[in-house]
Amino acid sequence: RPTLEHAGDKSSLLIFLGTAAATSLAHQEDGRFREEYGDNKGMEKGKSGIGAVAGSGFPGIAIAATQLWLDTENGLQHSRALAFTSLTHITLAVAINRERPNGKGRSFPSGHTSSSFATAASLTYSYGPWVGVPALGIASFIGLSRTANNAHWLSDIVAGAGLGIFWARASAQVGITKDRETAEWYPIYEPGPEGPFLGMGYQRQL
Repeated sequence: RPTLEHAGDKSSLLIFLGTAAATSLAHQEDGRFREEYGDNKGMEKGKSGIGAVAGSGFPGIAIAATQLWLDTENGLQHSRALAFTSLTHITLAVAINRERPNGKGRSFPSGHTSSSFATAASLTYSYGPWVGVPALGIASFIGLSRTANNAHWLSDIVAGAGLGIFWARASAQVGITKDRETAEWYPIYEPGPEGPFLGMGYQRQL
């Protein structure tokens, strides 16, 4: 429920509108981009195959599972992002049922791209740019690999990227808001042999 509430706030709305606008622009270039980049013209078949495996969802699940063990709070954040991203992707793919460049169905949005960006954005929120920037680079590579092997149109991967970022941000705000609402400063007074100590303490209610 808290994740869904944050999915409807102002920042989430801006992400949604930005994704919609970028997807619309990318849709105008779908045909040209496929001609220039598809059929592995812009990426070797072996590399696009690596992207297909890396974006299958299992690496992201493995990372989230490791976080749940070693860093529970951020693991929950990541897991929520993946769950909502997957649910939204499946719902949209079935409802829209767009044909892929290779002739198969359910192209929009790209599931590989959405889950990869959900993971990358979640890691960015959890651990900062030193982890997030490389993760976002890998997610971008995965998205491009899906156009290279004719699995998706350009607009599919743009929409998928926005979808993953959207849910990663909404999930991350749950912990941020909780900390802000339950943490408080309080005065400290402690008597001592050299005189009383006055100061401020900080406490989080878990």
